[in-house]
Amino acid sequence: MNRSRLPASIARTVASAATLLALFIGFVPVHAETWQPPEPAAKERDWLKTDTGEWLWGDLKSLRDKSLQFDSDKFGMQEIDFDEVTEFRSARVLTYRFEKEGVFTGTATIRDGVVAIKTAAGVREFPKSKLIMILEGAQREIDFWSMKASLGFVGRSGNTDQIDLNTAVRVRRVSPKSRWDNKYSANYGKVSGTQLTNNQNFSSIWDM
Repeated sequence: MNRSRLPASIARTVASAATLLALFIGFVPVHAETWQPPEPAAKERDWLKTDTGEWLWGDLKSLRDKSLQFDSDKFGMQEIDFDEVTEFRSARVLTYRFEKEGVFTGTATIRDGVVAIKTAAGVREFPKSKLIMILEGAQREIDFWSMKASLGFVGRSGNTDQIDLNTAVRVRRVSPKSRWDNKYSANYGKVSGTQLTNNQNFSSIWDM
């Protein structure tokens, strides 16, 4: 039985095409390298990567009860479940508290489930699962305190003259071991010379 054969010219063409295809495949990477942010320089802001592969750039504000607050330049203040964070890079000095391990201060990275902190005594590594708190700043008393204040005024004139004044102040101290919230508010209102509102409230809550 005779077997049909391709003409020599067609066979050479097929062989050349196969060679070129093999060379092309050899130059194309099988897995495209994913984008990586630049390493943050000293005093720069932070990089955070979520489990969707997205990177956020901004400032990590705090981590408490698995809730991470991150102030993104693009999206504003975001509250992220810490379990959804796969990578973190910071050249800022932050304070990290670990379950049964203590409190450490320095620059840090979180990658592959490991928190690596560059402290004054050297690099310390801990499992991400044991990280229970992150605070901005070092362990200085001034870093524990923050304050917010607001003042509002409304004046109306016409058939009735009305004045409304309100103010609110919050002073908070957050350390690696406790939180102390102090809130004060006051409201004052007068209509046609008659005082209708005059109250003040103060509360203080301390959590260990």
